[in-house]
Amino acid sequence: MIRYYLDGIGQQAAAALAHPALTRLRGRGPWAVTETGAGVCLQRGNSVTWGDIKPGLDGLRYQLADPLPDLLSSIKLDDRGSLAWVDLAGVRLPVKLAAYAPVAIGLDGMPEGPCDDYGATAERLWNRLQSGDLPVADPQLVAFARLALMSKSDLTAELCHAYKLITTDTIPAIFDAANGVGKAIADGGL
Repeated sequence: MIRYYLDGIGQQAAAALAHPALTRLRGRGPWAVTETGAGVCLQRGNSVTWGDIKPGLDGLRYQLADPLPDLLSSIKLDDRGSLAWVDLAGVRLPVKLAAYAPVAIGLDGMPEGPCDDYGATAERLWNRLQSGDLPVADPQLVAFARLALMSKSDLTAELCHAYKLITTDTIPAIFDAANGVGKAIADGGL
């Protein structure tokens, strides 16, 4: 359903997702890796026809199956652990609750704050929201919405946008779900 292209890398390094641009694809496969004239193509899923190659994030180029298959038949969901469900465009997806992100503990045994990017970003954005400085299209908020959707699925950033899961309507719903507020339906299990 999606292909990624990267120049200047060999098939073996690409298959190991060793290049910094490819590390974000770990756990989002399986990836079939083939050599191209200038580098490699990593493909997940199959299609008879493919759309145009477009610029993606981190210097990758990507190409989508045309037409894209149904979302829920194309991705794997992880519905275990502390999560909330968010309803987006006719589909219900789980997101990791930011409150359960790992927290660093100091030498004195006291919590020092989130120690992973997900929890730290949620905290920073929450503080900005409280001060009234968080527009819906803020790049950090958009990136966090992608992180939340990818936290409990094998979606990639480009697939989040290709399936139109990131919109002005869904970003607040995703943020609320990740923070366990609003219409989010939290599952309290750890």
